[in-house]
Amino acid sequence: MGARAVLYTGGSHGRASLEAVGVPVVDTLAEAVAEAERLAA
Repeated sequence: MGARAVLYTGGSHGRASLEAVGVPVVDTLAEAVAEAERLAA
């Protein structure tokens, strides 16, 4: 499918566990949107 993920630290998981997944991790929803736009380009 070519789907990509951007993980947000504002949920129930800590940054370290999110970073272990190997995809971009951001701290704000604005950063998530910017990263998703960058990945889509």
